[in-house]
Amino acid sequence: AYDVHARLSLSSRTLTEAAAEALATVAALGGSAGLIALAPTGEPVLAFNSGGMFRGWSGPDGRLHVAIK
Repeated sequence: AYDVHARLSLSSRTLTEAAAEALATVAALGGSAGLIALAPTGEPVLAFNSGGMFRGWSGPDGRLHVAIK
């Protein structure tokens, strides 16, 4: 979270770009991870660099979504 926040604060990257770059740093160290973040508009960013990630969110219309991969 700190890395994503720093990328957003110190550059003009989007939340999606900052999340992808933070996960690339984790991958470069030999790890895998995932994160869930909300853009100021409420749109979720569900980024991961592993084989799959359990995640769930509610859309703007209140519809529930779930995904594994």
